[in-house]
Amino acid sequence: MRFTAKAGDQRQLREVEANRFAALVLMHPHLLRAAMAAFREPDLQHVLVLARDFAVGKEAAARAYVQYHPERIAIVVAGNGRVQRCYRSLSCPAIVCAVGSPVPEQSLYHSGSHRPSIASDIGACSPDLWIDVKRDLRAPALYEQVYLLPNGFAMILLRPEPVPEESAEERRLEEGWRHRFHSGRL
Repeated sequence: MRFTAKAGDQRQLREVEANRFAALVLMHPHLLRAAMAAFREPDLQHVLVLARDFAVGKEAAARAYVQYHPERIAIVVAGNGRVQRCYRSLSCPAIVCAVGSPVPEQSLYHSGSHRPSIASDIGACSPDLWIDVKRDLRAPALYEQVYLLPNGFAMILLRPEPVPEESAEERRLEEGWRHRFHSGRL
């Protein structure tokens, strides 16, 4: 099933449009929202439930799950250790691993303790493996979960936690420290 088209390829564009239409027919947004109400914390097990309940493929269910889940999440589809596709909610930070690049070595994907057709436990990982961590900004905590699929494929759920707001006092202290550091008054 194709979800993206090469620029200028009309045949692929029509196929993408047909697939999106089919997904809307099979997973009507009203019914999907009702089903999603039961899913609080992001978990790949929910994607499997959606795929079963709506009789769609796991990847189509993953796309809908990312689109309709209230949390900031992304699902990366990997094949033979390389990023194949990435679906992320609009509020989720951009994923730095480009399509075709290897899944980061420190990812839970490489832990080797996964069993096929069973979602792994959700574990913390370093945010700079997957998302762009801006210099001088507090990095969000990032959680990862892996589900192995047949033929060397896997789905990887990424969930960045929102960064807590700094208090005015913390900002004032930080700015004072930076001023003293850059002016050489330390």
